[in-house]
Amino acid sequence: MAVQVVVRALRAAPSLTRASWRCVCVYLIAGSTLLAYFTLILFIFGWLSPLASTPRYFTCRVQLLAVSGGEGLTIPGEITISTRGAGAISSTGVSRDVLVSFKLALIYASITTGVDYKSYNYYLKIGGDVKGLSATLLFYTTLSHMLSRGTCPQGVSATGIIGPGGVVGAVGGLEQKLRAAAAGNITLIYAPGVQRDLFNYTSVNVRGVYTIYDLGYAQRSQGLSDFY
Repeated sequence: MAVQVVVRALRAAPSLTRASWRCVCVYLIAGSTLLAYFTLILFIFGWLSPLASTPRYFTCRVQLLAVSGGEGLTIPGEITISTRGAGAISSTGVSRDVLVSFKLALIYASITTGVDYKSYNYYLKIGGDVKGLSATLLFYTTLSHMLSRGTCPQGVSATGIIGPGGVVGAVGGLEQKLRAAAAGNITLIYAPGVQRDLFNYTSVNVRGVYTIYDLGYAQRSQGLSDFY
């Protein structure tokens, strides 16, 4: 459009007055400005559209092993991961020490899977009173599957404290927890290898692990989704 105006203006140049030339120049400048604004709008919307897309959510149900009043019990929980996050963790019905164990498990899962946990946000929900750090191994097991494979471990639970270097430490009330697992439709339990002498307190298959790296190999041998 602007080119056609220029051509017409040149052809009619001898008959154009100074005022007419001013009108032509204003028209050209206005057309160029509108074109620039239009291009800028397209660029902005093209850049912002990925940021404005709706996050996706993925939830896994877990069964935490706990002890109350000397009796073992299973407590339901959920771990939800949302895309387009920044590593934020929110929760419902979760004590501070359990949140600490969740964050520790998340960091270890990020290290072993090679997935940056800060690319997502996390929501933890627990349907009962759970305290302490013994759920760290369960959180690690579930988060590793979710981050690397996008799947949930089925019929699996775990109990154990993860210490420096990924070493899995002993937990209290293990025999009561193992008995409770048998009544909770759990088919496989990962537990601290240092407490192997207590594994016969249940009919459920119990696998002892000494570090989180042993846990990865154990999961492959069970035919579950690989962590890596």
